[in-house]
Amino acid sequence: MSQVLWLLSRIDPLNLVDILLVALLFYGLLTLLQGTRAVPLMRGLIIVLLLVLIIRSLFSLPTLGWLLDNALPALLVTIPVVFQPELRRALENLGHTIPRARRSWSSTAAQEMRQVLDELDKAGSEL
Repeated sequence: MSQVLWLLSRIDPLNLVDILLVALLFYGLLTLLQGTRAVPLMRGLIIVLLLVLIIRSLFSLPTLGWLLDNALPALLVTIPVVFQPELRRALENLGHTIPRARRSWSSTAAQEMRQVLDELDKAGSEL
């Protein structure tokens, strides 16, 4: 009980705002990806990561630890590549929810934006 009280005494309002923003970010991402093929992929990825982390913590496996420590930056690059179609669809859906009054782009700006998105799509596919 004393450890819980010690932990609660160290939390300030800024920490609570930080935790709330991270929770809202994850909630928003999960809501955007809901009903897509990305959900089972995310579940599988989370299960594999949890199993590996549990095995790593139960046994002293320095090589596995080194591999995990060095693979995390690569995962940050591969996750957007794997989920590229779902992320693109989610961003397009997000763009459609913006009210028309706020979307006062010219047709050339819209074409430029489409070209940028197409180039990002090609880059993600090549990765």
